[in-house]
Amino acid sequence: MDKATKALYVAAASERIDSKLRSLCAAKGLRADAGEVVFTRGQLEAVEQVVYEELFSQNLEGLSVIPTRTSFDRAATSMTYNVETKTGSAKLMRDDATDAPTVDASLAQVTRLIAEFGAGYVYTVSQGERAALSGYDLTASKARSAARAIAQAINDHGLTGSTDHSVATGFFNDANVPDETANVTDDDWTTVTATGQYSTLVDLCNHVDTNSSSLHRATEVLVPPFIWNLITATRLADGTAETVLEAFRKNMPGVSVRKMVSLNNETVAGANHNRVIAWERSSAVAEHVIPMMYDEASPDKKGFTYSVQARGKSFGTTVRYPLAMAYADIQIA
Repeated sequence: MDKATKALYVAAASERIDSKLRSLCAAKGLRADAGEVVFTRGQLEAVEQVVYEELFSQNLEGLSVIPTRTSFDRAATSMTYNVETKTGSAKLMRDDATDAPTVDASLAQVTRLIAEFGAGYVYTVSQGERAALSGYDLTASKARSAARAIAQAINDHGLTGSTDHSVATGFFNDANVPDETANVTDDDWTTVTATGQYSTLVDLCNHVDTNSSSLHRATEVLVPPFIWNLITATRLADGTAETVLEAFRKNMPGVSVRKMVSLNNETVAGANHNRVIAWERSSAVAEHVIPMMYDEASPDKKGFTYSVQARGKSFGTTVRYPLAMAYADIQIA
């Protein structure tokens, strides 16, 4: 998690702590400078820390794999960014300069609308009293559930977009990223040879370099669990100890390989296929814009029941340099 995201979480936690303290003071008749309040605040801070540690221990890969930007106006309802495609590079030329290579660049504007996700929780005074008697922080537990639900929704929105929202694509399925499936391999990876596995990974990385005329270079390859298990267990050649993954890392220095469970999803690559992604890992290439990760309203009391609403906002993933990425759908029959 980057510093900006951590800061937002700390601020949200502090707001909830202060709200709980005010409620405790009102219920117990404590003064704001009483020693009991200091002790209680320490307990609540410990609970909040656990909340966020547990939240990010979940399978929220989009929030860790995709560079995240949280410095965005919370009130904005749309954002516009430029998608730039550059091709070509300079070469040696003759003295008369008649053979200089041609370079090109194109610019397209993309507008994304905000997606706002909500969740809420309810508890009664009696439930709170019983929980307190057993030493269980009921509201913190319910807040944790709301925060996890919203974080999961934001995570998924950054990976694939949302079909019921104007932003229907994400990091996994951007329409401008080249699909190199046909140019890499059509082999069934339940029977493909070790050499075929190795060549697929290398070729996919090379396509990033080729498509961008060497302006971009793949620095990371994301693979689903099935592919990961194969390349870590399959020996490149009989009688050798070197696996496909070890050989790839040795011969492609500077390119990391990362297992990503979220890629093991038929909605991404279709039935009997797993998507593999090679890309130049950089926030300039792709980033997930999250103006608001988590915001919680003050409890609304009706009778002896409290209702709390929470929300989060996401613009999804912006892919500014699509030629710095490449997709390949590996057949798994």
